[in-house]
Amino acid sequence: MSSATRSLPIPTLDVDGDVVQRALLGARAPAAAVAAARPELRSVLAAARAACRQLGAAPRPELLHQACLVRFDAAAWPERDFHRCVLTCVAAHWLGAGQPFGWLEQGAGVFRPLETADIAAASQPPAEAFRTAAAALRPAFQPQVLSWTCCANRARSAIGVVDVDSLVAALPAGLRETARQARFRHEPAPVAAAAAGSASAPSGLFRNSPLGTLAALDLSCTIPARCGDAAALQALREIDSAARQRAVWLVLQPGEVLFLRNHRVLHAVRWQPGACRMLCAQWRESLLALGNFAGTGLPGVFSMARLLRPAGAR
Repeated sequence: MSSATRSLPIPTLDVDGDVVQRALLGARAPAAAVAAARPELRSVLAAARAACRQLGAAPRPELLHQACLVRFDAAAWPERDFHRCVLTCVAAHWLGAGQPFGWLEQGAGVFRPLETADIAAASQPPAEAFRTAAAALRPAFQPQVLSWTCCANRARSAIGVVDVDSLVAALPAGLRETARQARFRHEPAPVAAAAAGSASAPSGLFRNSPLGTLAALDLSCTIPARCGDAAALQALREIDSAARQRAVWLVLQPGEVLFLRNHRVLHAVRWQPGACRMLCAQWRESLLALGNFAGTGLPGVFSMARLLRPAGAR
């Protein structure tokens, strides 16, 4: 294992089949909601609350300081997306991730299915570009946590994770100083730009907080704020290279849900040709600023936490 891998230990929660069956037994929902092609958020949350009442144990939010992998027993992993979303919500409440939301919408579409074909057809950032989520949006609209629920991964696509605090600390002093200066501008993808209203004002790549160093901009969609700023362009290139060298790559399998603390870690996706399907969601502790509805915190059940040696790490 490389030193870069050791620098980001990822706690793992193993959930056995008995717990999965108890959760699904408690997650009662109308047949129409279970069979819907795209799960409806209110029905998912109602079923998740019922499942958590069935399980009834204390939450452990301290495990999601940067990232956490929840591994449900693959043999008990349900076939329907509705139940997969319910189990994802149960895991999110165990970790204190908050409430799921989509592009300012309630209802269907909050859990977005992403497949290899979707990625090939869509206009995406460059392959394996490290980023934060929804960086073009105002802070009140940015997710605090991301989740990736694996439904199928025969292609062995992988998700890369980089700890921002250790990444910045390892940079040369001059490069670190340049990265903190307001010499960069975020140019979002067209959909994000429409939601945000415009590209961002000049900003630094990172900011300090009581939690440590946080990513302020999406590296995959950021350019120098001033044309001809060679130092800013060089900083972007070197930080991107350093992120690739320090990344921990995880190849998720069905039943595994990876939670990432947005802005504390950068993430990238390595999409391989072949069958791969993930359910992606964004989470916030409070959705009041979004005009969405906020639920209450729920208890959960945990198995022993341990360090994960990610399959496919480079």
